[in-house]
Amino acid sequence: LRPNDQAAASGGAIGGLLGFFIGAWVDSKRAKSAPPPHLKIPEIVSLDPKLQKKLLKTKLLCSIPLSSGLTIKREGTGLSFSATGYPTVTYKGILHRKGILAYLQKRSIPVAQ
Repeated sequence: LRPNDQAAASGGAIGGLLGFFIGAWVDSKRAKSAPPPHLKIPEIVSLDPKLQKKLLKTKLLCSIPLSSGLTIKREGTGLSFSATGYPTVTYKGILHRKGILAYLQKRSIPVAQ
């Protein structure tokens, strides 16, 4: 997933802080009127509605099904996700790592060291 704040980014560059907030409001209204298609993926549908709302202003770059031979490895401060027939996705960060690991553990998905 990647943030998709087009109006907020251009509003901030042009009009400062007020422009950023107006742009963020415009992005939210656009997302609510035309939700992105990734909100229909079963794993995302099963998420908490509050978290689904946060995903309104994002775009999905790659999707790897949890049931198709998914292999997850810890790499430094991040995680690496791979499956046959899909590109390898690497998350390099520690900010959401605990949340991701908790999600995987809750669904009994093993994570290699």
